[in-house]
Amino acid sequence: MPEMKVLSSPPSDPTSELPMPLPTEAPDPKVLADLKVLSEKIDLCTELLAKTPPSAVDADEVLLGVIGFLGACSPRMLDLIDAGTQGVLTEATFERCLEVNDRLLRILSECDDPDRTVGPAAVAGDPDKLDLGDLVLSEPDDTKAPEKNLLEAKKSAEDFDAEFDEFLLERKVD
Repeated sequence: MPEMKVLSSPPSDPTSELPMPLPTEAPDPKVLADLKVLSEKIDLCTELLAKTPPSAVDADEVLLGVIGFLGACSPRMLDLIDAGTQGVLTEATFERCLEVNDRLLRILSECDDPDRTVGPAAVAGDPDKLDLGDLVLSEPDDTKAPEKNLLEAKKSAEDFDAEFDEFLLERKVD
């Protein structure tokens, strides 16, 4: 059995000692092993759901046990995704977490749907038919004379600077 080192906490709390993993130990191998087990359970649930009619799901103890396991894994997956966004996991492990989480959420949605009619994931629209007009940041009138708007903005900024300078001069103590 590998020896675990016990590191002392900072001097501000000399009464507690916590077992800490060695800095060379990465969480990724354990996470990947857990993701593999979870992925296998998702596959099992998919197979069981395919064989079980919707009316018989509540009577299938094995299926209910697998669904319960998957539901219990959901909060842990959120923790892993949070850790991945903070850079604790490698990019490949984080990507795998996102993939398995997507599968987990889809199978749990399928289990919640009595008719099991969960559709495919949304597909991006045809790029030729996309309406990008709402991304234009200027008003239709502004497109005719952008130089005019630029000059007005510059004049407005100069006016603001002049007003601010006057304000400071009024407050200046001699």
